[in-house]
Amino acid sequence: MKIEIKRYNDVWFDNGLITFSNLLDDLEEMYELKQNTLTHLKLNYELHDENKFTKTLSSQIKGLIQNIIIDTEDKATQQRKQVKKDFVLIQEGKKIGGKVAFKENIYSEDKTNKVIQKLFDNLKGDKKRCFLCGRTFKSNYKNLQQASYPFVTKIKSLSGIRSGEDLKLSEYVKDYCPQCYLIGVLVWIDPTLIYRTIPGQKSILILPNSEDLTKLKKLKNSYYNQLNKNNRYSNIRIDIEKEETENTPDKYSTLISFYENFIRYTDPELNCQNWYIVEIPLSGSVKNPKYFNIFLENNTINVLIALIRNDDPMLFYRGFVKETYFFNNDAKRGLRNFDHEKVMQEGFCRTFINNDFAGFAHNFLPQQGGHIGLTKHARQILDILIYEWRIKPMNKLSEDDVKTLQLAGLTIANLSENHVSLFYKLEKAKSPHNFYKAMQEITRRFVIDESKKNVYPGSISNLMNLIIANQDDPKAFEDIKNILLIYASIKGYKKPETKEVNNE
Repeated sequence: MKIEIKRYNDVWFDNGLITFSNLLDDLEEMYELKQNTLTHLKLNYELHDENKFTKTLSSQIKGLIQNIIIDTEDKATQQRKQVKKDFVLIQEGKKIGGKVAFKENIYSEDKTNKVIQKLFDNLKGDKKRCFLCGRTFKSNYKNLQQASYPFVTKIKSLSGIRSGEDLKLSEYVKDYCPQCYLIGVLVWIDPTLIYRTIPGQKSILILPNSEDLTKLKKLKNSYYNQLNKNNRYSNIRIDIEKEETENTPDKYSTLISFYENFIRYTDPELNCQNWYIVEIPLSGSVKNPKYFNIFLENNTINVLIALIRNDDPMLFYRGFVKETYFFNNDAKRGLRNFDHEKVMQEGFCRTFINNDFAGFAHNFLPQQGGHIGLTKHARQILDILIYEWRIKPMNKLSEDDVKTLQLAGLTIANLSENHVSLFYKLEKAKSPHNFYKAMQEITRRFVIDESKKNVYPGSISNLMNLIIANQDDPKAFEDIKNILLIYASIKGYKKPETKEVNNE
């Protein structure tokens, strides 16, 4: 029996196709499997002994079921029990002896072999044509459901699958071949599926995308050891030599924390810019996943590489983001505002991934009731980050210009103390003229109170000269303003003396 599966041009099924290809690789040398070949566009394989093949494939799948199960302790009984990982959209039956019992029979160990046999039996014939892959087959094993493709809703009024860039609903399709069912359902047990669950909120899945199946396979297999499948809420290792995993605030921080390790420990030739994020809500009986296509620009990747390959490696997420905190001004409310801190940290990751420097700078601005604080290490990384991300590409700022921005930032911070609105007036200045007016209001504070410390009037004059020199270059003006805002937001506050890590 010869089978050909072409690239789906769908990130879910293409990732499932690579999982299936890896299973075939494991079986090829030991069992009767011939002509297992993967090209950039398709997978071909031929079965010689179908009975032996289905039995051994079933055994391989059973071994991977543990990838979606966690062994834990029942708090009520102190007995050991199994729980399904939160992101898995496969229904459970009643536990048997504390073990998870999936309603999807392919993941029910005593039924897996029969399911695999039925899948390949149902492939024979030409009564139907699969809407997805185009092959003819005898009969469905199942219709398209969330178990094999998460972007299917159970709501009758919205019945269907979402496709296309905007993932709008299209007509419901029933001619769904058993081979595609198998490919889709295998994604859940893929050992390279990247996940993060935020308890009580949502699960986040990250999948790579490539137009070349051979590249996608090499890519996925290259980062297998960077993941820890034994953690319920996250499989992104903090240190690839240790078991502890990252508990990131949201999807962008999840992607950047993974990608940071990916760059450090993966062959540079396997670089991937296209990533897909799936958000699965944990509440409600009907799960309606959201789907995001993230493209990492060359500039973003190059900045990460420059940080990592510094003489003393600097890490954007683990060194800068995780060591940047938000402190309450009123100690009675606690030292740190963890809720705002997570929003801020996620904002750093989102704006960096989107190459949005203005948005990145906005995250530093002081808020009513609190302020930002960095460790010494995070501050060092920030200086290099600003240089690599903006100053170096601008090729317009000298070392003295950068010092001017730093001193002017310190001056603005001290003159604007307890007047948060002045920071936002600077941010909103869209032209050198409006910037000058905002600066007039800030420097007026020095006239009101000449006892202010750490105020350097000369730096303000130098700043305005720098603005005038770049007034005909709108992009340079915006970048200079945003660099200034960052320095102004961090210069006026005492850095924390102890290194704290928020890894909840």
